[in-house]
Amino acid sequence: MDARTAPTDAIMIPAASNDQRISPLLSGVTWLEVAVLVVAGGGLLIAHPVVVGIWPWSLAPFNLRFLGALYTAALVAAFLQSWIGRWAPARTVTTMIFVFTLVVTALSFVHRDRFDPAKVEVWVWFVLYIGVCANAGAHLWWYRNASVAGSPPRSGPRAALLAQAMSISMKRRARSPSAARPSPTKTPSPSHLTSSTKRGGRAPTR
Repeated sequence: MDARTAPTDAIMIPAASNDQRISPLLSGVTWLEVAVLVVAGGGLLIAHPVVVGIWPWSLAPFNLRFLGALYTAALVAAFLQSWIGRWAPARTVTTMIFVFTLVVTALSFVHRDRFDPAKVEVWVWFVLYIGVCANAGAHLWWYRNASVAGSPPRSGPRAALLAQAMSISMKRRARSPSAARPSPTKTPSPSHLTSSTKRGGRAPTR
């Protein structure tokens, strides 16, 4: 089916290419993350009263700026992924996003007693993290067979190259003079025996 006749598939499923662009869905969600991280990271970093007031739970001064620095650092990676728009660099960032959001979502459910369900920002928090995590996981699955520039060879060629390298290494070792002929044992020289006799008074007996 042609991509022009299926706009939904074009948005959801990435096309096969060696240097493919990320899907519009991944790009759009990542730009949304950039916008959220600008507000959250910058607001927490400077302790802006508006951002602190709408945060889903109360934060101590150190935790407030720590989270601000964390989100500001994540902003750089998310912006580069959206700006470049290629899967080759985005595969690393998408993996980081998936792992981070999965851990944060799980811990949020574990410590759900710290959230107030009456607050809208609490629901925004869970919807945002679950959605971003699901989006990253889905794209990691869709792109699982994608080959990108600089990627290692598949398991078959990789095993053949490894066997060839081991064979060359073994041949070189077999042809090496040090491997073919054992090194002679070192015997004490007469001068060494003479100096030992002078210092100790007796030469070593055999």
